[in-house]
Amino acid sequence: MKKARLVTVLLIIFVIISLSGCNMVTSKRLIVSNTSSGVAITGVQVNQFVGSRMMRFEDMMSDGETIAPGESRTFHIAPSTSSIGTELTVQYSSTLKSIGFTYDYQVDGINRPVTVSFDGTDLSVSGSNSAVLQDS
Repeated sequence: MKKARLVTVLLIIFVIISLSGCNMVTSKRLIVSNTSSGVAITGVQVNQFVGSRMMRFEDMMSDGETIAPGESRTFHIAPSTSSIGTELTVQYSSTLKSIGFTYDYQVDGINRPVTVSFDGTDLSVSGSNSAVLQDS
């Protein structure tokens, strides 16, 4: 009886140790970087197509929150999307600027972030094998 209990406890410990090393990623880091010299970002909106379903994140920033020139902010989005991709829109002053892109879940076995940079007029995307789909 004691031997069976010992085996059960050892098995449970083995399972816990094994699972603690698993990479259970539930999101992808999206870094929005304001590289402009004088324009604050006042809003960030993301639309993602996961499978055939669209996920819409209205304004991901709190009221009154901004991303000042030279600053960046990290958000979390779905770890992967369909080929339709992701659309990110930033608001500055009363203007909206959008960029559509795709990205890979992992690069070299690592879940790397996607960075969207705003230079005051245009958006660019880099990291995680990202590719621009559209720019408006």
